[in-house]
This record gives sequence, C-alpha cells and structure tokens, in this order.
Amino acid sequence: MVQLNGAVDHATSPFFFPRADSLAVVLDPTAVSAEPPEAVGPVFDQQHANEPLLPFDRHVHESVYGKDPTGTPEADPPPQPESFHNAYLFPSLTRNERLRLTVLWYYTRLVTRNDQLMAKLQDMITLVQKFMGWEFAIVGILDEAVYTRLATANLPLGKLPRRESTCSHTINQTPGSVFSVTNMAEDWRFQSSPHVKIGGLRSYAGTQLRLQTSVGEEVALGSLCIASNTVQKPLTPEQKVSLVSFAAMFTNELVTAMRQNRLGVKQEMTEMLMELQSQEFARRDDFEAAVTGSLRTIYPSATLSIYHTTDNVVRLTEALTLPFSALHAGLWEDTALIDEAIKSENHCQLGSTKVVRAMAGKCGRFHIFVVVASSEVRHVFDDYDLWFVDRCAELIGDYLQQQRYQDALRAKEAFLRCITHQLRTPIHGVLTSSELLAEELASRNGSLKSHNGGRGDTAMCYVSTIQRSGTELMSTVNGILKLNSWARHKAENIKPKSYDLRHLEAHVMSDLFAIYPDYHQKDVSICFEIQLGDQESVVTIDPILLKAMLQPLVINAIQACAHGTVKVTIKAEKSSLQLEVIDNGSGIPLEDQTRIFEPFEKGSVHARGAGLGLTLAHQDARSLGGSLSLVKSREGVGSHFRILLPGISFSAGPAIPPTENVTKSLPKRFHVLSGSGKCPTLLSHLVRHLLSRGFTKSVEPQGSLIIMEKPTDNEPSMEVLKSLQEPHMIICVTLEDVPPSGVLSNVKHLLPHHQTFAVSGPFYSTRLDQVLSQADRQWSVSSTDPPRKMASTDTTSTIQSTHPENIPLHDLSISPPATKSAPALKALLVDDNSVNLRVLRMYCEKRGIPFLLATDGDAAIEQFKAAAVTEPVDLVLMDLEMPRCDGLGATAGIRAYEKANSLKPCTVFMVTGQDSPGDRLNSFEVGANEYFVKPVSLKQLDKEIARYFPKA
Repeated sequence: MVQLNGAVDHATSPFFFPRADSLAVVLDPTAVSAEPPEAVGPVFDQQHANEPLLPFDRHVHESVYGKDPTGTPEADPPPQPESFHNAYLFPSLTRNERLRLTVLWYYTRLVTRNDQLMAKLQDMITLVQKFMGWEFAIVGILDEAVYTRLATANLPLGKLPRRESTCSHTINQTPGSVFSVTNMAEDWRFQSSPHVKIGGLRSYAGTQLRLQTSVGEEVALGSLCIASNTVQKPLTPEQKVSLVSFAAMFTNELVTAMRQNRLGVKQEMTEMLMELQSQEFARRDDFEAAVTGSLRTIYPSATLSIYHTTDNVVRLTEALTLPFSALHAGLWEDTALIDEAIKSENHCQLGSTKVVRAMAGKCGRFHIFVVVASSEVRHVFDDYDLWFVDRCAELIGDYLQQQRYQDALRAKEAFLRCITHQLRTPIHGVLTSSELLAEELASRNGSLKSHNGGRGDTAMCYVSTIQRSGTELMSTVNGILKLNSWARHKAENIKPKSYDLRHLEAHVMSDLFAIYPDYHQKDVSICFEIQLGDQESVVTIDPILLKAMLQPLVINAIQACAHGTVKVTIKAEKSSLQLEVIDNGSGIPLEDQTRIFEPFEKGSVHARGAGLGLTLAHQDARSLGGSLSLVKSREGVGSHFRILLPGISFSAGPAIPPTENVTKSLPKRFHVLSGSGKCPTLLSHLVRHLLSRGFTKSVEPQGSLIIMEKPTDNEPSMEVLKSLQEPHMIICVTLEDVPPSGVLSNVKHLLPHHQTFAVSGPFYSTRLDQVLSQADRQWSVSSTDPPRKMASTDTTSTIQSTHPENIPLHDLSISPPATKSAPALKALLVDDNSVNLRVLRMYCEKRGIPFLLATDGDAAIEQFKAAAVTEPVDLVLMDLEMPRCDGLGATAGIRAYEKANSLKPCTVFMVTGQDSPGDRLNSFEVGANEYFVKPVSLKQLDKEIARYFPKA
C-alpha cells in the first residue's frame, strides 16, 4: 500500500533491492509448508520389496494395458492373462529406462531443497485439485526405485516404493495420454494393490511429466495425477486435455528451476576461474593444488587427478584407461555398468563403487589431463561441467606455457646479459681509447701540422671514423637489447617525473650528436618550436622515454634530408601533449608506409642503423598510453610524424632568466636582406633565435648585423651591401655544403670591406649560439684593426672556422683536461677486464688522479681498507660482473666497512655493461651513487666527477 499523506516507518518497512535472476513467488496463505520425508514408506508389500522390477516387455505390456489404452474404457480393462499369478499388477521398467533415469537425475537433482520451487508447485497442485474436482491431486517424480511426491493436495508428502505406486504404471503409457481407472476395486490389476486394498483408493487418472530429449525421444520424469477414495465419473476429453496441459506446466517449472540452478553454479565456476587467473603462483604444484581445490568445491565426492601421459591415454582409475579419442567431447559414461545396475538393483537406490562417469580436459598442447571421475550414478555431467573442466585444464596449460615462456625469457636474458657484457666491454674499450687518443692528437695538433704537413688532421679523421663506427655499433646493440627486453620490463621502464619541455631541444640534440657526431656535417635545419603557454611548459612524464620517442623521428628526418628542413613542434592539445616532426626530405614510398613500425624495416638496405628506431619509439609511445603515427608522406615531398600522449597535465615551470648574450662585440640589432627565397625557413629560424637572444630587428641595414641568404652577383641585395660605407658583419644562410673556400668569393671580391660568415646546417639552438660566438670573435678581431687592414682580411679562414668539418674532434667528444697541480681525490679502479682497466688507468693518468687497481671485488675491498689508514679512497669506479666477488658484493663490503669504522662515505660509480632495471636497482640498494652503462663517454665521467668533486 502506498501512503500518500502519512510518513513511512523505515524501521519496519523492508528495503527492496531486486536481483534479475531471483524468482518472485506469490504463495497461497492457506498452503501448508511441510518438510518432505527422507525415508521410503510405508512399504506394504514386504514380500516383494527386495525384488527388482522386470524390464519392459511389449507383449506383456499390451496384454495388461491393451494395445490402445487411450481408447480403452476405464470400466473395461483388458482380460486377465492366464499367466498372471501375482496379487496385483507390478509395473515394469520403461522402454528407455537408462535414458529416462539419466534425464530425471539431471533435471531433478536436489529439487526438494529448492524451497521456492516447492512452494510454487504446492500452489499449482492446489489449483489442479480445485479445477479437476477430485479429492486428491499429486505431482511427483519416479526414479529407479521410489516415487517421490513433490506436492500434494489433501494428502501428505511421501516417498513410496515404485512397485506399489499407481503412477509407476502411468509413465509406461503413450506420451501425452491420460491413464485412468474409474473403479480400482473392480479392476483385476489393482483391486489387491496396497493402495486400493489398504489405502482405500478407488478412482485414479494420471499423465506423464514428459520431456523431449535432444535426439527427439520423449521420456517421463514422473506424473501428475488426481485420485479419490470414492468412485468418480470418467474424465471428459476436455478434462484430459487440461490435465495434460497442467503436467506440461509442472514440467516447465522443473526445467526452469534446474536451469536457474545451473546458471548459479556456472557463475560460481566463473568466479573460481577468475580467482585462479588473478593469483600468481611461483610453483606449478601450488597452482595445480589451487585448481584441484576449485574442482573439489564443485565435485566434492568425485575423484580428481592431474597427470602426465605420453600416448594421449586418459587414466580414469588405476585399472581403467581409455584413449582420449574414445571420450565423447571429453565425456565418458559406463553405459553397460549402469544398464546392469538398473536391471538388477532397481528395487533400491542405485550406487556403485566403480567409476561410472568421467570428464577429461587436455592442458593445451601438453600431454597432461585434468580428470574428474565419479562413482555417483545419479550425478550427471552437462556442458557447464565440461566447460569448467576444460577451462581448468586450459589454465594449467596456459600456466605451463607461461612457465616455459618465462624459462625461455630467462634463458634469453641470461644470453643477452652475457652477450651484452661481451659486446659492450670491447666497444667501451674502443670508444674510450679513441677519446683518449683524440685528446692526445688534439694537444699535438699544432706541431703535427707544422712538421708533418697536416698529417695530424688525417689522424684525427681516422679517430673520428673509429668513434662514429663504434658509436653506431653500440646504438644498434642497445636497440636490439631494448627491443628484446621491452615486453618483460616495460612497467619497470616507466619513471615519470616533472619535466620542463623547454629543455627538450637541448637534451635531444646533445644526445643525438653524441651518438651520431657526423650529423654535424648535414646541411639540415632543425627547428624546434615550443608552442606552449607560460602555464604549460612542465609535464609529469618519463623524460628518458620522451627523448627516446622523439630522437628516432629526428634521426630519420635528418637522414631523409640532403639539404632540407626538419621542424619539431611541441604543443598542448586540450589534455594531450602533441609532438610533430615534419621534414621536406625524400619521403616514404606508399608501399612501405604500412611496415615502417615493424622491427628491422628500413627504406633501403643501405640505410644506416638496424631499422629499430621507429619500432622502439612506437612501443615507447604505447607504454605511455599514447600513439605514434605517420600522418602523411609523399616521395620527394617529405614526411609528417605525430606523437600524441593523452592524459597529460600541464603546469607552469620556473621562470627562465634571459639567456646570457653569447656576443659582446656584434651589434645588438639585425637587419634581414631579402634574397632568392630558397631557404626562408632557415632564415626565419635564425631570426627567431636572434630575437630569443636579445637582438632586435631593424628596418635599416646601416649599423646592423646583416643576415641574408647566399647572394648572387646580380641580386638587389648586393647593391644594398655596396651602399654601406662602414664595415658590417654579414651572416649568409645557405642550404649548400660550405667548403673551406670559395662559397662567398663573390661577396669577398665585391665587398672586401665587409666581414662575411657563411652558415650551413644543421640549424639548432646550440649550433646557432656557436655560430654567433664565432662571428662575434671574428668581428671583435676585425674591429680592433685599422680600417686599411680590415679591408684585406681573408674571409676564407672565417668560413673554415664556421664549418662543421673544422670543428675539432675533441670539441665533439671531450675537452683536453686542464693540468692539475694538487689533485683533491684518490680513485680505486675495479674491473676484471684488462683492456677496460687499462683505459681507466690512462684516463686517471691523463687527469692527474692517483689511483689503485683491483681485478675483483675481494681485492677491491682489501685495497679500500688498506688505503683508509693513510690516504682514503674518494672515488670508486666499480665494474658489476667480476669473478669471486662482483660489484654488488664489493660495494656492500665497502659500505659496511665505512659504517663500522665511522668513515666518510666515498663516491661509487658503477660502470658496467649491464643495463637491466634490476641491476640498476640492486646497485643503488647496496650504496652506489651513479650507474653508468658501457661504453661511458669520458666527457660524461669528467662531468660527473666535477659534480661530485667541484674542487678537484
């Protein structure tokens, strides 16, 4: 009842939260809820109680029921056969008794425990009794030995012997018919039956609760009947039809209840499987035990086994084995045993000590089976059961496959760990030795030129080639290792932190030219445009992955551009970070565009690298929840790549103070002379850079720094330059390669009083700062000379000094160290490789750092202890993998000794060929301060040592 004006008493009003799979049953308030009895009784015919019923016999059946029982008048039973000698007619088994019982056991399993169903059946049987008008109404099921009353009207519930139950005769009749006896006391078949003679039953009419199986055969689960202790009139045809219809309704309720029950069981199975999948098990035995536990929950009385085989033979018991192919879709039933049991033991509930049914699931590709075997005759397996067993077997197969995969990964990682060390160690020796050699050559370059006719430059060129080749080889090795370890360590690889995107250009380009120093020779403009507001410059991201994504795109663009432009744009798109790399290079053929992100794919077999850059960048983008895509590309036009990283939060970065001027003598304003328009992007990039460095743009050329494209003799810009009487500094931008002489010969001859400076690629901020600094030095020198001397200044040397070819090799790698008069630190060098140890020794000798040597961890600890007494070690360069005691053990031993003796902690640099996250973490846990992966640039060592020892 809905109360419109009154308050609802929430204390007594029940809260209704519906469930879609629940049944809403309206019960008859007059219905009596009674617990069904467990015992069979009463048993009136004790004489035959322990005798089984006979199998179905068509001749006998027709002699006692008639050939067409539906047309036989109830008052006129067939004549009594001469062979009939029993006190009353005993029922027989049905034509298809095993099939009937199997269907019955399946659809009525635990039916009496379903309270909702029992209540609904009780309501329905009461309605039947009232509609039919007879004294009693009963609905029940008939198993091998017992007729169970599920619901009754005016009779108690009960379990009756099948032999004595009149309904046992009903299930043997023609499906859809009504078996009725108007006056049982006058019928020779039933007049002496216990229910008539003792119970007083007089009239009976019943029909089957029937089902049609998947093969089209009908079976009877039980019966719906009406009865009376007084003689009733025969049922009319309409009443018979009604009774059959009521029976169909009862059957439908039983089937529906079973299906709902099975759906609940399947839900339980699904939850168990999900629980198994969500857990991690270190040992196979533990996982198999968990699977067995789940199976045991569903099949508490079954025999469970998981076993290996080599011949696809399923072992159901120790004595019973079958080929897996002999099972019917994984199911097996001992039909012969069940048939024999039904035939000989149908007077009691069937049971067996032998396995009668079994299910088997194969564990994937492995010859391992999960077997559920049952000796419970009444327990029938269905497709849900088989699905559950198959899924359990699949989980075991998946687990074993995963274990094999993990074993293979561990084997692969062990191999990669070994090969990494074996590759990086010699490459480290080559690169660091070449760096030391470059320093030595640089320091003697002047004398080599004077005495050897420039052979010093030739030697430097050879060393540069060694460095480039070694660096490229190391890059390929690193790419292969990263590709192979990515899937296993991708979660560990992501280390987000606050990062200022305004530093991205410097970080990307410095790393790029450290890996590929010969890209300094490329006549390419690399323009970084950071289109971010003041409140958007800082993001939380893994900066290493961000650089790793962007660098391959920039490298590819540089390789594609002989004399072109690479534009890198960084901008915020709503809550996403977008990075775009656009070049006007060679472009990608249409047929190659679908495979560019595949490993080891290159546009040309002659292209540099292993073809892993885009693959790794694509993986890096996906690991950050974003994407890397090729927006468009046309041959001869260029390519456009886009990185999109959603879910990025932007914030304001610290205010960056104005960049310190890299010039002191050049004018602080500049003027742009229009030219051929061949490189407007380069020119505009230079303009933006000058503005960012504090220069101002002037509309007048007089007194300004002149920037222009490379002029020709007849260009109007040449007339402007001729009109300028005072000397000016002219910076010419060109896409062409700039040789040591001749590019600006026309300017030199036509405008001898001006200072000219040619700039070719690559154009990026650090490079342009270097150009301005060199131009400033040239202008400073020229401006201090008398005017007559200025006019004869040779611009050829100026062009040479600006060209990338003439940047000394040591400027690209490491600056020669300053001589130290009193070193402020002492080093301990630890490495089991003699080449690496010799390189470290030469490095320290070059820097004037006193050192101790050790070839394993134990020796390192002893050296450290011995030195602690007189001259403590300040810096340890420690290898990771060594015999006897590795770098982790040595570092831990050193830290323990320091703590025990209250010593100031030394600085430990782990220098190793291993680059796994686990090695890094373990190194820091034992006390390492830094972790360097070979090959380590000596310039990087200089930088880190200076950071830890600023006074050294």
